[in-house]
Amino acid sequence: MSNVRVLGKAPMDIASIFLWILGALAIAYQLFVSVLVLRSTFSSKGQKVAQILLIWIVPLLGAFIAHWVVHSTEEKALAIDRNFIREEHTHW
Repeated sequence: MSNVRVLGKAPMDIASIFLWILGALAIAYQLFVSVLVLRSTFSSKGQKVAQILLIWIVPLLGAFIAHWVVHSTEEKALAIDRNFIREEHTHW
């Protein structure tokens, strides 16, 4: 049985179902990366707009690039914070 009937419509074959699932996963990943970009504290408003446009104009590849940019930016910021040594202030 290689056909599946969906909501009384024409049967869908396994390849069509697989493509629908891949499409849904791609959209979910793009939404996930869009939220990451919007929540990022290390990008300006203009950079965020450019990354969001990249995510949705160039599907998947744009999301991979934006995800890498957000990840590498936050990773560099955390490395800088780890090297920070706080001075102790004594209040008299």
